[in-house]
Amino acid sequence: MTVKRPQTRDSLRIEIARADAVSPLAVFPDRTLIEMTVLLPRTLDALRSATA
Repeated sequence: MTVKRPQTRDSLRIEIARADAVSPLAVFPDRTLIEMTVLLPRTLDALRSATA
């Protein structure tokens, strides 16, 4: 079983840069984006409990 580590700000920047085919230096960190990535519910049950 592989444990997924939480993403750091730099790893998010690299992931976004790869998706947009740009240099990681061209991606400015956006706190809202980072928080959404970390806090989004990962399962339907988590989404239901967050909106209940």
